[in-house]
Amino acid sequence: MCTLSLIPGPSRLQARMNRDESPMRGAEARSISLGSSQGLRHCFPLDPFSGGTWLGANAAGLLLFLLNGYPEGWEQRRAPRSRGELIPLALGGRGPSEAADLLRAQAADRYGPCRLVLAGLEGPILELRSDGQAWTALEHGRRPLLFVSSGLDEAAALAARGPLFEAALAQGEGGLDAFHRSHEPVQGPTSVCMHRGVSRSVSLSVLEADRQGVRMRYWPLPPCEIRGSDPLEASLEPDLR
Repeated sequence: MCTLSLIPGPSRLQARMNRDESPMRGAEARSISLGSSQGLRHCFPLDPFSGGTWLGANAAGLLLFLLNGYPEGWEQRRAPRSRGELIPLALGGRGPSEAADLLRAQAADRYGPCRLVLAGLEGPILELRSDGQAWTALEHGRRPLLFVSSGLDEAAALAARGPLFEAALAQGEGGLDAFHRSHEPVQGPTSVCMHRGVSRSVSLSVLEADRQGVRMRYWPLPPCEIRGSDPLEASLEPDLR
């Protein structure tokens, strides 16, 4: 499971993402990688297990997010390559359309099923979906969005979190911060800060992009435990050519 909230505005983006994993996987990122692709500076939390990431940003104000996919009838198997490689491959794009082209150039059957959310400072928010065989694209317009992935019961998780997200939107940034740390409606597999057996929410990331640049804050802790703790931080100067 993962929970992503994305709030676009005129020449501005704000996003928060809970990453849900088994702590036993050993994939808690402890650093933010800084680099460049196609001459664009970028940053992302570095997953030490895959060498990739589940989210990233570049100096053009492009934000990218990866959620696992669970298509009906999919048989779990080990894909040839990690889905965590996809975002670093796309961070050379100056906007969602360019990044989507870079992703579609990758053979979908080399990776497990997934959903990639692509957002820029202007224009619609895009989503690329892979069923493990082919890519399909969706356009979401430019509006506040909530994305949820769950291998247990995605419909139930979205039904539980959707009304909480709408209420948080009405409360502004403080409401959204509280939403991502929340155990509502009850601590467990459908709560935003998720706890399910050996799996749980293991980190929270907050990203902001505007014409003054990109700012990333990352806590390698369950969101319900971050109060009073300092995040890892990175920033990028704008490159809006």
